[in-house]
Amino acid sequence: MNIIGLSIGEQCAASLIIDGKLVGASQEERFEKKKGYSGFPTKTLGYLLKQNNLKKRDIDYVYVINEQVTGLEFSLIQRFNSFSIEDYLAEAKNYYYPILFKNKKVQLLKIFKKKIVKKTFPKTIVDELIKNGENNKNTQIIRKKLVNEFFGKKVNVKFINHHFSHALYAYITNPINFKKALIFTADSLGDNENSNVYLADQNSMQLLFKSNKLNLGRLFRNLTLLLGLKPYQHEYKLMGLAPYAKKKEASKVKLIFKKYLQKFDGKWIYKKKPKDHYFTFKKLLEGFRFDNIAGGLQSYFEEIILGWFLYFIKRYKKIDTVMFSGGLAMNIKLNQKIDELCKKHGLNFFVAPSSDDYSHVLSLPFFHYVNNNKKIKKITMRRNSLRKKINNLNLGFDFNKFNQQKVLNWASSKNWKIQNLNLKKLSYYLEKDKVFALCHGNSEFGARALGFRSIIADPKNFDIVKKINLSVKKRDFWMPFAPAILDNYQKKYLKINNFKNHYFMASGADVSEVGKKIMSAAIHPYDLSSRPQIVSKDKNMFFYRIIKSFGDFSGRYTLLNTSLNLHGLPIVNDYKDLIYILENSLIDGCILENKIILRNF
Repeated sequence: MNIIGLSIGEQCAASLIIDGKLVGASQEERFEKKKGYSGFPTKTLGYLLKQNNLKKRDIDYVYVINEQVTGLEFSLIQRFNSFSIEDYLAEAKNYYYPILFKNKKVQLLKIFKKKIVKKTFPKTIVDELIKNGENNKNTQIIRKKLVNEFFGKKVNVKFINHHFSHALYAYITNPINFKKALIFTADSLGDNENSNVYLADQNSMQLLFKSNKLNLGRLFRNLTLLLGLKPYQHEYKLMGLAPYAKKKEASKVKLIFKKYLQKFDGKWIYKKKPKDHYFTFKKLLEGFRFDNIAGGLQSYFEEIILGWFLYFIKRYKKIDTVMFSGGLAMNIKLNQKIDELCKKHGLNFFVAPSSDDYSHVLSLPFFHYVNNNKKIKKITMRRNSLRKKINNLNLGFDFNKFNQQKVLNWASSKNWKIQNLNLKKLSYYLEKDKVFALCHGNSEFGARALGFRSIIADPKNFDIVKKINLSVKKRDFWMPFAPAILDNYQKKYLKINNFKNHYFMASGADVSEVGKKIMSAAIHPYDLSSRPQIVSKDKNMFFYRIIKSFGDFSGRYTLLNTSLNLHGLPIVNDYKDLIYILENSLIDGCILENKIILRNF
């Protein structure tokens, strides 16, 4: 049985399972080489089929995310890929403002007519979107046409509810052996819902609560724009900026937010509802410093979500585990606080890895193995339990021998030094503050680099941050890099008891005194917290060996880890991407499976 999972639109991605096993998945941006590419994942599907020796006719079912409108008009203008801050401001002023404040009907594609990329979809689809827009009557028809056109036949296509998909993703990635669990899902909006709660056991998930009244995703997004950053992409920068806030001033900002959404008490309780989340708060926050806005927002965000979790935890006494998934679950500071809350109540906590809307394609094909009772909002697993079906995220493009040889040929032509990989020698280079690209195996799915497509360095010397930013990343000064820590040393370097959320960088963690001394370049420069990756043999043996060798050499079983990409580009996929980075940065070298190449230094 060959089943495809598809996200069509702004979170453009695809996956494939064969006979119940997930064999591959990727975002289309990696193949298009355009960060935030939107549309139909043609190249990803082509790769997955070829890699698994399948033809289009071999596909039995296609599962597509979102039963309702999914943002095809935004995809047509390639908003995530092409929009500048000025474009997002124009969108707020010329599209959302007339709708929300003047009750006018406005056509997005007329406002951004010059930004339409007609090759995004076939001409008939483009014409339909320009003429009628996307609506709940035509969205499934349009997406089914796109699927059938790609496969050249009528395919069994099923559309899946947005938040059930988020919940199932947490369920199938959770390694904890639980009996009963609560699964929380939260984001800006999907299928007209943004905050749901499910009760799960070994064989089923049932919806307990759903709402579209949680405004925190929209608030975070609009304040990102208000502070001159890109919404949908840079919300994490506000989270990183928050620790710099002055508590007194941040508290004043927080009180402004609490005049609106106040708490959860069986439903979301508002004192009054904001008309929008940009213009309303632009006026209210005038005169507040950027860092205090970020700090007030993060504190408010944490308080509201923790109250929501606590409400259900108190009412469901027989649960032993809590899970979290969806776009809001990408906030690692929040996840750390939820972990602490669960610990107080004797509960396990698991946050789904890289659980934004791209992750839908990882859970979608598994809906083939459930019975979906829409009347009682419950899904039951048809074939045993689907728990723990995904235990790693190296699901993308395979950097095989062909790709490695292409890089070696390039290095030879450019007079780079090529050496057989010697881990002890590599450790010596790392301790001398050399910065390396690490590229091997199948690329990671999602937002986090996990040692398959990473930039690595010794984290002891804080000056390495400046070197990496100047030579490769161009990251904001307040944003930290992350530590990758060997799994026998996490207790020594971190203050954590729950390791499950740290294999995929899904949660924040406080750092021990030892950790502060040896990982200064890989922790937050102000509050000295971290977003660690615990590296184990079963998750990434090659990366494990590199860190162990470095630890044996230096006494520090940790490395700085950040994603292998230049600013504004997707994470490296194939040899062309890697060569581009080596040519257009000052990175010191590159580690392949059996070779190391070195810039002349």
